[in-house]
Amino acid sequence: MLLLSVLLASGQPAHSDPPNLVVVGTEKLSRITRLDNLLGKRKYNDINVLLASADSKETASEDLLWLRDRSINSPSAFINFTYARILWAALGQQADPRLDQARQTAAAMLIYTTVVFDIDGARCSDHTAPSDRLNNIMSQNYPILEYARKTSIENKQQIIRIVTRLDQKNASERAENFDSEFLCTGGLQHMAHMMEHGNSKERPAREGEVGRQIELSDGDEKYVPPLKDKEDWLKVAADKRTKLQKWLFNLLEKPEN
Repeated sequence: MLLLSVLLASGQPAHSDPPNLVVVGTEKLSRITRLDNLLGKRKYNDINVLLASADSKETASEDLLWLRDRSINSPSAFINFTYARILWAALGQQADPRLDQARQTAAAMLIYTTVVFDIDGARCSDHTAPSDRLNNIMSQNYPILEYARKTSIENKQQIIRIVTRLDQKNASERAENFDSEFLCTGGLQHMAHMMEHGNSKERPAREGEVGRQIELSDGDEKYVPPLKDKEDWLKVAADKRTKLQKWLFNLLEKPEN
């Protein structure tokens, strides 16, 4: 797995399609096209469903290449977070030190996701939305953060270099194509909207859940998350970036026992 810092340092744009997909046939190309179409429409749940449908190692590897390429230029941290999650799962519990660069890449993608939530999430009027979603992401992917905190100082510095370079590279695109669907939904205001305008249904309790479980949906009236003034937010974002290096080092410190 090619370390992202190599791609970033090359100065070359990511391939529009992973290189080894050029001659694999229309079925595989169609899958990549479907993923790109869903990404363009920000249909993140549908992307997850399609990625989960991979039924062979070849397809799963091609999906990882798509995630890798799109993670370099995407204005949505959803891709970076998803790349981290799927890459880490693919690595499993293998202790092979040759896989450490891939683990660094997965860690960098997750840490970059936290940066996007901290900087871009500051534009959400409902501050509970980005904080709740990020808490869920980090709790579900804590082993990746734990690796980043326990790895060597050299690896931490490499992770931070990748994260800061990605932020610098994508900051303007993220501002112009602000991903309010991923960052600013799911908070208290969204919940209130669904209770008033949406639909609710009871579902079976999952493992670890107790009592009745009610699922809410937007219904016919789609929720549009309110945003703070763009110019005011850009000033906040610029201030946060002046402190980013220190913020990242603090995040990667080993937590006190």
